[in-house]
Amino acid sequence: MKLKIENWITEQNFSKKVEPLFEEAIKSYRATAYSASLLFSYLCFMTILKERLLNSANPPGIPNGMWNTIIQGIRNKESWDKKIFESTQTQKPASVFQISSTLRREVVYWKDRRNDCAHFKHEKIDYHHVESFWSFMETNISKFSVNGGRASLLTKFINYFDETITAQDESIKPLIKEIEHAVEESELTDFFSEIRDKINDLWDSKHFKIYNEVFNNYDSIVTEELVKHLKSDESMLIDFMRNYPEKINRLDLSSPFIRSLWFNKLFRNRNNDFSIFVSLLRNNLIRAEDRDEAILKIVNSVYSQIPKEDSEKLELIRQGYFDKLKNRILPEDGIFKFAISNSYKVQIVYYLKNFDIDENTVKSLSKTFSTDYPPFDLEDKLRKFFRDNADKRNEFVQVTDNIDDFEISENLEFIKDLE
Repeated sequence: MKLKIENWITEQNFSKKVEPLFEEAIKSYRATAYSASLLFSYLCFMTILKERLLNSANPPGIPNGMWNTIIQGIRNKESWDKKIFESTQTQKPASVFQISSTLRREVVYWKDRRNDCAHFKHEKIDYHHVESFWSFMETNISKFSVNGGRASLLTKFINYFDETITAQDESIKPLIKEIEHAVEESELTDFFSEIRDKINDLWDSKHFKIYNEVFNNYDSIVTEELVKHLKSDESMLIDFMRNYPEKINRLDLSSPFIRSLWFNKLFRNRNNDFSIFVSLLRNNLIRAEDRDEAILKIVNSVYSQIPKEDSEKLELIRQGYFDKLKNRILPEDGIFKFAISNSYKVQIVYYLKNFDIDENTVKSLSKTFSTDYPPFDLEDKLRKFFRDNADKRNEFVQVTDNIDDFEISENLEFIKDLE
C-alpha cells in the first residue's frame, strides 16, 4: 500500500535530483531504518530549498554582494546544506525566505534531529520522527519561497495559464492544494483579489476556474474566505454563478439576496440565466411560498432566452414552468401585437419542438396570424422549424385536420405546403 507521502510526492513535480532522495527515504522507512530515512528526508528538504535559491534573483532588501555570497556558499559541496540552513534563519538586512518565526524555529528543530541521526545524539530516532518531518514538509514546503509563499504561488498561477510555459493538459490541482499552506488565513481574501486582478481575462474567466477548483478541493476557512471575496462584488458573484451554477449551494446566499436575484437581477442585458434560476429551484433556495411567484416573474421577464441543457428543461418541467410559459406565448386568444409575438419567436419554436402540439397550440397560433399585421419574423422562424422537422409538421397538420369546425388562418397555410 502506498504511503501518504508517496501520493504527495507524485503531485509535486519535484526535480530528478529530489525524487531519488525521496525514494531512498521511503525505502529506509519501510526497512525500519528510521535514522537513515530522516537523513534522506532532510536532504530532500535542503535540496528543494537549494534549487529554489539557485533559480531565484536576490530578494528585495538583500544586497547583491550578500546574495552572491549565499549562492557561492550553496554551490560549495562541503558546506552547501549549512549555508541553506543559515538562509532560512536570515532576517537582516532582510529575509531570504519570507517565513514566520515559528517556522524558522521548526527548521532549527529538524536540523537538530538531522544531527542526532548523523552523530547518534539525543533520543532514539523512531518512525514518528520521520512521519512528523514528512508532515512538516507537506504542510510548509510551499512557504519556502525566496519571494514569499503568497507571491510565489500567485506567480505559479500566472504561469499555469501561460501556454508558453505550461501544457494545457497539466493539472491545476497541485497549485490549488498549496493555497492553505502558502497563504496565511488573514491574507486569503487579498490573495483571491490578486488572482482576479492578475489572472482575469476579458474573454476567459480564468480566475473563476481557480475559484471553482478551490470549492472542489476545500471545505474550510479557505472556502469561507473565498465566499467573502465573491460577496464583496455583486456583479462578480453573479458572474461566478453563471459560470458555475452548481456551486450556488456553497455560497451561503441570504434569503433577501436570493429574492432580489430572481426578482430583478437575472436575465438582464440579454444574459441567459436559466442555469442560475434552475439551480436555485433545484437546491430549494427559493422559499416554497415564493416559488410560484418566482416562476411567473421569470416567465414574464424572459423573451428570447431558452434553457441550454436538457437537465434545466427537466427541472423546469417538474416545477411547472412551461405551463405558465405556454399561457404567455400561446394564449387562448392569440397575440394581437405582431411586435410581441415576434419577440416570442425563439420561445415559441422551442416549445413546439419540446412539447406535444395540441389543439390549444394550433388555435392560438392561428389567431395570432389572423391579425391585419401578422408576425413575419415568427413566420420565418416557423417555416424553418417545420421544414427541418417533418414529424412536427405532420403533427401540426394532423391536429389541425382533427379540429371540428375550424379553419386555420390562411397565413399559416404554408405549413401544410412545406415539403
